[in-house]
Amino acid sequence: MYLFRISLIAILAFTASTAFSATPAKPDNQDNKSSKFNILDCKQLSWMKNCTQINKAAREKPGTHLRVFTKDGHDLNFPPGTPSAMINFMVERTPASAKKLADYMERDEDIREQAARLWQAEMIRRKGLKGGLSVTDLYIQSEPRTINYKDLNVYIFYESTCPACRIEMPQIASLKQAHPNLKLSVIQVDQSISGVKKVNRMYDLNAHIASEQQLVGLRSEIKAYPTIWIQNNRTHKKVVINKFLPQIKIESNLERMSQ
Repeated sequence: MYLFRISLIAILAFTASTAFSATPAKPDNQDNKSSKFNILDCKQLSWMKNCTQINKAAREKPGTHLRVFTKDGHDLNFPPGTPSAMINFMVERTPASAKKLADYMERDEDIREQAARLWQAEMIRRKGLKGGLSVTDLYIQSEPRTINYKDLNVYIFYESTCPACRIEMPQIASLKQAHPNLKLSVIQVDQSISGVKKVNRMYDLNAHIASEQQLVGLRSEIKAYPTIWIQNNRTHKKVVINKFLPQIKIESNLERMSQ
């Protein structure tokens, strides 16, 4: 979920006594020297008169509300801080402006995700994790291990909205990189397509969504998330851990289970 959203109703309802206005008219050239600081995409909004002047005024007075008329004369008012991608999309809804808005929202989500992980790491540093784990466990280098990969299968079950799972994912990515021969499956138990895409984009874990049918019979074992399931196919032994584990503790369980 985004912490910051601007709804159409809020934008239309927000008015200001002081505003820059733009009206449809002849095309105007964009100020190329300062294009990266522009709010309006004058190339896209070629029908808008004063587009360059509006951008210049907005740069000089960034705290002023922006009032813009659409091509059909609809009046929009944008408060300071409204993303330019949102403004351009609301002024002229085209596939190009929709793509730019989607790109912005995706980048914004990634930034917030990174900020959340940093905040979580700091809270772990201050309060520690249940089970006696400390933040030091998150950063200790992988130790040399004697692991028989042939007989082991590892399954990571997670939910897309689970805070502990978000802390776990970097550990799993590091585990995969340190042990490329390990048979590792990362499984999302809810049906969020954006959630599994995000995990794969950020951590390259080849995660996939499990169906309810696939999860039948496992619910009694999976009691919390993340769940780390290690199984030895030769001895038919397994260990199921229903909590966060840092990489070094997962490796310790792998070594023990492969004996």
